[in-house]
Amino acid sequence: MKVRKNQRWEEMDKSAVPLETLFANYALYNRSEGKAASTISWYDDKLSDLLRWLREQGHATDLGGFAVDRVREFVLYLQSREDKFERNAFVPTRREKLSGHTIRGYVRTLKALTCPHKRYHSLCWCGHGLQA
Repeated sequence: MKVRKNQRWEEMDKSAVPLETLFANYALYNRSEGKAASTISWYDDKLSDLLRWLREQGHATDLGGFAVDRVREFVLYLQSREDKFERNAFVPTRREKLSGHTIRGYVRTLKALTCPHKRYHSLCWCGHGLQA
C-alpha cells in the first residue's frame, strides 16, 4: 500500500505558475492587508508594464523564468525609455527619459512582490521569493 504524502506549500514546484496568477494573488494579498485602492492600482500598473515587456521580448511569463537577471534587464529597459508620462491622463507624453524616482518605484514594487515572506513567512503566497 502506497502512502500519500501531502506536500507543503514550500515544497511544491511553483515554477510553472503564470506571473498573471502571481500578480493577481499579490493584489489580493494587498487588499487583505488593507492597502488603499490607489496603492494596489499603482502596483498593478508597474507589474503590467513588466509583463508587457516580458512578452515583447519573448521571455517566459511564468515564475520559473522570473529571475534577478531578467529584472535587471527590465530596469535597463526602463532607464533607456524616452516616453515620460506615457499613459498619464493628465500630462502629455514627453520624449524624455524616465526619472530615477519612477524607476525606483518599479524596483520597490518588484521588491515588495518578491519579499513578503521575510515578514509573514506563514502567510507567504509566493513561497521563496525571487530566485537568483
